[in-house]
Amino acid sequence: MNKTYCLGEAMSDTFLELEESEITKKNGQKMICLPYGEKINVASLKHKSGGSAFNVAVGLKRFGLGASLIASVGKDSEGSRLTAAMDKEGIEHSNVIESDKFETKSAIILNGKDGDRTILVYHGQGVLNQEMVVWDKIEDGSWFYLGPMPDTGRELIDYLLEVVAKKNLKLVVNPGSVQVEWSKEDNLRIISKSELYVLNKEEAESIMGETGNEKALLSKFIKAGARKVIITDGRNGSMAYDGSNYYKQDIVKVKTADMTGAGDAYLAGVVGGLINGENLESAMKWGALNSASVVTKFGAQEGLLNMEEIKRKI
Repeated sequence: MNKTYCLGEAMSDTFLELEESEITKKNGQKMICLPYGEKINVASLKHKSGGSAFNVAVGLKRFGLGASLIASVGKDSEGSRLTAAMDKEGIEHSNVIESDKFETKSAIILNGKDGDRTILVYHGQGVLNQEMVVWDKIEDGSWFYLGPMPDTGRELIDYLLEVVAKKNLKLVVNPGSVQVEWSKEDNLRIISKSELYVLNKEEAESIMGETGNEKALLSKFIKAGARKVIITDGRNGSMAYDGSNYYKQDIVKVKTADMTGAGDAYLAGVVGGLINGENLESAMKWGALNSASVVTKFGAQEGLLNMEEIKRKI
C-alpha cells in the first residue's frame, strides 16, 4: 500500500454560528462586528477534527491510501478525542506525540451566513522536535506532506530536508503564513526539495517578492527547483506548471456551507490523484471536486470524498 507521511498540526476545531453579527468593511477588508461587553447568543456549536496535516491524511485515507500522521497533542480531553478520530479514520499515528508537556492545538471558527469564516487559532504550548520523531519508520521513496507549521518548527523542517534527500522522499509542501514570512533564501531551500509545491497567489507573490501574472510566478518556482507547482486563486481556480506545460483548473461551483478545509481537500485530491497514476492536469480535477465536496458541509473532514465518489464525479 502507498503510504504518505503528513507532518504538521492536528487541531480541535469548534464551529460557532452566531445569531447576531454584522459584516462590515474597513479599508476594503470584511470585518465581523459584535457588541462589546455583552453576551452573544450562539445559534449552533459543533466540535470537529482539523489541522492541515490531519485533514490531508484523512483525505488520502478516504482514497484507500496509507496515511501516517506526525504531530503532537496534549494529554487532555481534546487530545484523546483527536487520537480516537485518527483510529476511526484508520490513520497510523505512532508518530503522534501525546504528552502533558503539550497542549492540544485548537481553533474557533466563526461562520458567516455566506459560507466564509474567521478562524481564531491557538497553537498551544510545547514544541515538536526532530528527536521525538521516529524517522526510521519512514519508508524510502514515500510521499511526504509538510503542512503549515509554527515558527518553532524551523529546526524540525531543516532536519526533514536532510531526510528527504537521504530517503528520496517525494516532498509536498503547503506553506503556512508563518513560513511565507521567512526569508526568501529559507523558502527557496524548501522549494528546491519539493516534488509538489502548493500555495495561493498572494503567498507566491510574497515569497518571490514581486507581483506578476500566474505563469511568470509559476516559472520562478520551477526555476527554484520545484518539480511541480500549483498556485490557487480563490474563486478564480488554480493554475499549475510542471516545467513543460501549464494547466488551468476552474472551481466546481456548489452551495457553500463552510470554507474550512477547502485548501486541504484540494491538496489531498491532487496528491491522491498523482499517487494513483493521474497526470497533473487530471489530479487538479480531483482536487477541485474534493474541495467542492468539503465546503458543502461543516468541518474540514466530513465532506472528503472516497475513491468510489471521486471516480463517479470524474
